[in-house]
Amino acid sequence: MGTTWSVLLSENPGDTPPLQARLESVLRDINAQMSTWDPLSLISRINAAETGWYALPTAFHTVLSAALELARYSQGAYDPTLGELVNLWGFGPTRPAHWPPSARQIREALLRSGFKQTALNNDPPAVWQPGGIQFDLSSIAKGYGVDALAGVLDEAGLTDYLVELGGELKARGVGPDGRPWSVRIDHPDNATEQDATMTASGTGQRMPAPWPAHAVPGLAEPTPRALGPKLELCDAAIATSGDYRRYVVHQGRRLAHTLDGRNGQPLTHPLASVTVIHPQCLWADGWATVLLALGLEQAMRLAQTHNIAALFLLRDQNDYRVEWTPAFEGLAAASAAPTTATGTDL
Repeated sequence: MGTTWSVLLSENPGDTPPLQARLESVLRDINAQMSTWDPLSLISRINAAETGWYALPTAFHTVLSAALELARYSQGAYDPTLGELVNLWGFGPTRPAHWPPSARQIREALLRSGFKQTALNNDPPAVWQPGGIQFDLSSIAKGYGVDALAGVLDEAGLTDYLVELGGELKARGVGPDGRPWSVRIDHPDNATEQDATMTASGTGQRMPAPWPAHAVPGLAEPTPRALGPKLELCDAAIATSGDYRRYVVHQGRRLAHTLDGRNGQPLTHPLASVTVIHPQCLWADGWATVLLALGLEQAMRLAQTHNIAALFLLRDQNDYRVEWTPAFEGLAAASAAPTTATGTDL
């Protein structure tokens, strides 16, 4: 997946090499199915396939099914069929021939995209490729990967752990100190120049994030600047989607790597990041991207409709302010709530 992973345990698992081998095997399998950066992966082969139905393994079907459901909830603001547009904007494995893409290129790519053009079959698991659709599950596959790693630990009988994959987290039980796992939501001001993946011309070297999106005891942390809210996490997952890790600066404007599926354009609204807490990291990861794509007003309405625990961080002139849903406030009250009143600056 082009990122790092870690597992923190509160107990001695005994013979660790077989456990680590199983964890690595699970990640290799997910990567072989869902990595658009691997030309031999299943998703790459389906993207290159002709019109027809194509069989899917259970993991791929589960992730794509969730992604399509979220696309429907967002009315296409979030869409897992935007692979061609992701490449056009320079955020995918294929370097664009011309950057930025022209209005005509975007219109034509949108005609070949769209979650309503595909369909899933449940028994047997299969996906409809109408011809030309480029699936991209990078916005949700990491979350599924976290759940899959946690499943391995559950099968091994471990009850106290913290799993991290590319900054997304899932906790079970308690930490070594007997308390729920302590995590800290990353603040955009922790980002460095290394986090910008392209220069204003649209070229440059893509780099992995130098630290997890949530600073965790025992993991390397960034040079302290403005750290975000601290939370205690127990038997839950947390994921953050933001515009400050991968973006392009063009003519003085920050163009986020997350695209709005309704117009094929990078996000430019003031919403800097969305953090979601959910029992499953698959859904925490997906919902965070959906809500970021929508912008604050639409995201807040949708999150409240579905009782999603979400924290929104917005750019406000030279500072930031936070908003959150009632579900997030309820969870945060049990640990270290970020503030005591909505809209307070960090």
